[in-house]
Amino acid sequence: MTGEAHYGDFTLGLIAWETRESYGQYYAADRVQPNVSWNLNSLQYYLQHQTQALPKLHLKTLALYRQNRAWGGWVEATPDWNPGMERYSYLSFSRWNSQNSSWLFSQDYDYTWTETLRVTGGIKYQQRRFSNLSDICSYWSESYCSNDAEDDEGLYGFGPGVFHSSDPVAVIKPGPLSTMPDSNLLNTTDIGGYIQGIWAKDSWRFNAGLRYDDNNRYGSVVTPRFSAIYQASPNTTLKLLYGQAFQEPAQIQLGGGWSGRIANPNLQAEHAENLELVFMYQTKYWLHDLSLFKAHYYDVIKEESENAGQRDIIGMEYRGRYAFPNFIKGAPDIRGYAYYTFTHVDSSIYYDHTAKKWLEGTEELGDIAPHKLNLGITVPYNDKLFINLRTNIASSRKLYLRNPLRIQGEEAEAYVLLHLNLGYHAKQFNISFRINNLLNTGYLQPGSEQADTGNNFEQRSLGFRNSLIPGVGRTYGLSFSWKFK
Repeated sequence: MTGEAHYGDFTLGLIAWETRESYGQYYAADRVQPNVSWNLNSLQYYLQHQTQALPKLHLKTLALYRQNRAWGGWVEATPDWNPGMERYSYLSFSRWNSQNSSWLFSQDYDYTWTETLRVTGGIKYQQRRFSNLSDICSYWSESYCSNDAEDDEGLYGFGPGVFHSSDPVAVIKPGPLSTMPDSNLLNTTDIGGYIQGIWAKDSWRFNAGLRYDDNNRYGSVVTPRFSAIYQASPNTTLKLLYGQAFQEPAQIQLGGGWSGRIANPNLQAEHAENLELVFMYQTKYWLHDLSLFKAHYYDVIKEESENAGQRDIIGMEYRGRYAFPNFIKGAPDIRGYAYYTFTHVDSSIYYDHTAKKWLEGTEELGDIAPHKLNLGITVPYNDKLFINLRTNIASSRKLYLRNPLRIQGEEAEAYVLLHLNLGYHAKQFNISFRINNLLNTGYLQPGSEQADTGNNFEQRSLGFRNSLIPGVGRTYGLSFSWKFK
């Protein structure tokens, strides 16, 4: 649910949503029940104000409060490690909870200094309060549970909720408390600001900016950005772009809180720098956009919750958009796009599956298709009714370095998907009916994180996360919107 109310320069808004899902094919079925619930919700309130504070100064202010929760169940079977007991498991039926909230205040400034020089800037202050550890009950002893007796180690000494598949009765302990205890909540403060100068004259435009962010948990980061744009002719533009960025560690890796999820409270932000050259050319019917890019990542956050290694990306992307006169008399133009991407990613470390550890040495990272092609076309029947066709084509790809299928020479095979959308739009309302994966094509995507299960189905899986995941088959959707005046 979303809603906005406007009064003068003020906007008061609400965003609220909740999803109820399951784990699907993410985990191996001999270790995790795929249909157990996984739920998310979010509630946001915001107040926004925009004004021309001075003749040359535009001001935008935002105050936002957000709270979100993730919760659900978890049914786990860990293979019995004792000799001769490989067909049995230690089981647990558990429930978990995580709650977070934040306050954000930001203000952006846009000042037109002269006809050729414009200066923009902004400040940000945010306080976040979140669960340090996921609250998971009826589980292994190393997990945090807000509702556990401290001395309860369960039937086998592994945790209050752990029992054996040979036991006649399952052990299911109470779930987490409805409210997260203060002892498991952490507060962080983010302070940031940026300034950017934009100089434009004749055929040239230069942007130079600097951003500062400080977090009381992982420290401060300074990231510069620069771009130069040259309008060679009315139809031709050249761009040179350079920027640095960072990705703060996810709380799930900082805190974790359950078996199999390594936590690292000292995890630092991941850093990246990118250089891109762009060529744009407009013809009567086509806009051609070609870019060559190179990116370098360091302090990479790996699935084991550690900063390790570097990654280098080189690639090329073509984005073509077109508009042709419609063959249907009186109908709007036929529009569409053609996007092609080439990507190659190297890692400075690789995984030795025999030694079961990461070693220094450059290898292709995997999981990213070297070649991807996306095509789309929209054909209006009149000014209200249209048909849209899209296709996604991906080449075969090597699997991630940690994936055990990598050393077997297995790859994620190429695939072609076709999608259909029929739509009708009027002044106040829109309705569309879509079919994704129209031909119900079967295909496999690389697994996530370690993707460590393997594919020997004559024995128990090697890990929890599937090495390959079936892609989504044919799905249907109907959407309707109404705009109130």
